[in-house]
Amino acid sequence: MKRALLIAAVEPKVGGVMIFGDRGTGKSTAARALARLLPPMRVRAGCRFHCDPDRPGDCPDRCGGRIATAPVPFVDLPLG
Repeated sequence: MKRALLIAAVEPKVGGVMIFGDRGTGKSTAARALARLLPPMRVRAGCRFHCDPDRPGDCPDRCGGRIATAPVPFVDLPLG
């Protein structure tokens, strides 16, 4: 799990990690802790998609706000 989380943190092409296991083993805690340790992302201020400021053509909203920082998002999808 640790290796998969670290790989997902440095390689965007991975797209994420699905962690499964017994209740109470620290799955969510480990993933949230890593997300909090990562440096903030550069984003366009006010952009709801947190687009990369270096690639303005990729944003569906065509946002043009100033460059700001935002925490790395953490998404928890319960599959049960």
